[in-house]
Amino acid sequence: MSASEPARPGPATPALDPEGSTAVPEHRHPPGGGVARLAQWSWQVVGIALAAVVLVVVADAARPVLVPVLVGLLLTALLSPVAALLRRAMPAYAASALTMLAFLALVVGASWASGAQLGDGVRRLVASLPDILGEVQTRVDDGVLGVTGDQVDQAVEQLQQWLTGNGGQVADQVLSLGTSAASLLTAMLLALVTTFFFLADGGRIWRWTAGLLPRDQRERTDRAAAQAWTALQAYIRTQAVVAAVDAIGIGVGAWLLGLPYVEAIVLIVFLTAFVPIVGAVFSGGLAVLIALGSQGVTEALIMLAVVLVVQQVESHVLQPVLMGKAVNLHPWAVIVGVALGSFLLGITGAVLAVPAMAIVNTVARSWRTPLPSEAEPHREASGDGTDVDPGSGPDDDDRTGAGTGVGGPAAAGEVRREPPGRDER
Repeated sequence: MSASEPARPGPATPALDPEGSTAVPEHRHPPGGGVARLAQWSWQVVGIALAAVVLVVVADAARPVLVPVLVGLLLTALLSPVAALLRRAMPAYAASALTMLAFLALVVGASWASGAQLGDGVRRLVASLPDILGEVQTRVDDGVLGVTGDQVDQAVEQLQQWLTGNGGQVADQVLSLGTSAASLLTAMLLALVTTFFFLADGGRIWRWTAGLLPRDQRERTDRAAAQAWTALQAYIRTQAVVAAVDAIGIGVGAWLLGLPYVEAIVLIVFLTAFVPIVGAVFSGGLAVLIALGSQGVTEALIMLAVVLVVQQVESHVLQPVLMGKAVNLHPWAVIVGVALGSFLLGITGAVLAVPAMAIVNTVARSWRTPLPSEAEPHREASGDGTDVDPGSGPDDDDRTGAGTGVGGPAAAGEVRREPPGRDER
């Protein structure tokens, strides 16, 4: 090397610890590098897949008990505001009992007032569907719709076969909870009893459940459960309002057009609205089909416009305003979830798929967010660089002593709210 050339830096000398040994740089990866990390990730994926399979098998085996409990959870989310309002004037169990009595009176009264008419309308609609389809095919053959009958013959035949072969599908899915009327009654009673106790004593039930977890996981689990409960409440209330608005809007349009079976259309629209996206397409298409078969092309186009307007109001006004960001699911994920739930559990799975996905999504996002007790030491480091003890904080009873319904306390960083059914003693 000549004197004019600058000296090139040599390799860095490893740092020595007080004992004189060479310290391993912190950024150095373990032996194996990327291969080891890939193998570890692969085993994690396999473990998650196996856990999911076991969960599905257990859920299917426990369906006669699990489904009524989940229905009770949904009813609790729907009725908890009423119970919370009544608890201001009476004990929790009395408020829960009065809420349940009012709910049952509403259901029984509505069924008694309109059950016969709705049942007759549904029966007449099902019986007349072949005639309606025949009238639609006749209009197609006449060239009114601009297509030939050969183009839709196969579709009409398949639809008629589906109607013939699946006429009792709803009843079969309802009776899937058991093989007799006694098992169905047992499932209904279990759902109502679950709702009653969740409304009356949901906070204590949750505290007992959270107490089974390791102490260092309770605060994070408590927060995740609270946010999941908030998302579930937002979902079930929004779906109830959306179902009512859809049924009223489409029902009024059908009534103004003079369509038959208006009561049956309203009932079908309301019930299918609890199956997101798929239910709206099915019920709206059925209303348009009835208009086409009974009135004509003009009325069918008007009915289609009514359905589209109602669904646009639902998608762009009701859903964002009522639900907000509490349930943040992409439409593609909703479609896949509903299809998967329907494949695994039939109609029950289609109804429960979206709330289950909303809960999983909320819990996952909450679990990734650091707790205030984990972030505080980094902000309150002492002058000599010693962090505050991250393990310090409220004791075990304080961390699990308040719950929000069956979902735990309010989200971290917010004031804890009085839970539905919390023991006030």
